Amino acid sequence: MIEKPTLSIVFLGRVDSGKSTLAGRLLHSLGTVNDSIIERLQVESREFGFAKTHYANVLSRTREETRRGRSIHLAYSRAETKHFHINIIDAPAAPFVKSMIRGISQANVGIIVLDAESGSLEQQTVKEILLTTQSLGEFQLIFCVNKMDSMFVANSETKFKEIQNSEMSKIYKMHGYKGDPLLIPVSAWTGDNVVDCCDMKWYKGPTLLDAINSLKIPTYLEDKPLRIPISKVYNKRGKPIVFGKIESGILKLDSKLRCTPNKKVPHVTIESIEIFRERVSEAKAGQFVTIKLQNVRRSDVKSGMVLSDSRNDPAREVLCFKAEIIVLKRTAIKIGYKPTFHCHSLQTRCQFIQFYECSKMPLKTERKENPSELRRGQVARVLLKPDNPISLETLQNIPKLGKFIMRDNGCVCVVGIVKDITFVDEHIC
Repeated sequence: MIEKPTLSIVFLGRVDSGKSTLAGRLLHSLGTVNDSIIERLQVESREFGFAKTHYANVLSRTREETRRGRSIHLAYSRAETKHFHINIIDAPAAPFVKSMIRGISQANVGIIVLDAESGSLEQQTVKEILLTTQSLGEFQLIFCVNKMDSMFVANSETKFKEIQNSEMSKIYKMHGYKGDPLLIPVSAWTGDNVVDCCDMKWYKGPTLLDAINSLKIPTYLEDKPLRIPISKVYNKRGKPIVFGKIESGILKLDSKLRCTPNKKVPHVTIESIEIFRERVSEAKAGQFVTIKLQNVRRSDVKSGMVLSDSRNDPAREVLCFKAEIIVLKRTAIKIGYKPTFHCHSLQTRCQFIQFYECSKMPLKTERKENPSELRRGQVARVLLKPDNPISLETLQNIPKLGKFIMRDNGCVCVVGIVKDITFVDEHIC
């Protein structure tokens, strides 16, 4: 029997767009969540005064999220379709941007949920999401216009086309995506066009499930050395349990792991591996795993670290790295500037140490050597140094660990790729 390929799908959108409800409805329709669970969640939602949030609470919500009726943390689940195993990631909206970025970094498909009740395209939200998805990975995107069943929309073709015929296509292409965006009118609450077709006779396109099944199979780097960025760390009976996505390589129960950057513990052994509560002896690139570790303390393992095989080209601590960046900041960037750096599951501050050259987008004209500052719209080769110990890879080696964004004052100021790395055990920058 041929094993189905895996997709990692992140649900994105602004607050109250219904993205969590859509993710929960999809899981219910695909049989991952049964009717009795939905009934229990419905009772719990009513206890907190929310009549229609039980689908949103499908993805392992904390009590605080249930009480507030808002997503705060990343939530994960999995399902199976005709063509794929799918990892579902429900990412919170602003102001929990750090979690949203981490969710995007773990996915290769984005479902962007728009609110039909707004009657117009949420341009700022869409621009921010497209910028982040394009900067952190190779994404396939599906847009869902949600709440078509609302009394203010009433499955109206006119309302749908107001969004479809807005500047959506222009914004989509402006951020580097080719072709026209796929927009699907759906109702997460009633299930219209999620798995089955509905009564919107004017719509001739695919359902959400059809669109997912028609996606291209992503490339996973099973032949590369093992790399698992750690997303979450738990403690159970004195032993640390880590959760993360295998970005490259194959994880085996007898693997001897290294946790980078951590000089205190050179080797870590594995007690068990689980894929969404199912115990396995092996897991491959593209899968989310929960690993119970031995020979290491909880305080020595943190989110943002990278697990690798200590016997096969293990991950190394970065001292500094050369990057190619695009400047988006409205004011000039000078040497010494230190914004927040996001790559895979890590977040830290990185300082600009040196500017090698810069040129103007998009044709890289007006090239300058050793500029004193960088301006918006320029491409530049720079040297960056992290404030804290981190582990990265070059874009050429493992792309997911070599693409990054930098943020300052709530906005993306730089996007870039890692070109060359100086490791701590090599030379000094």
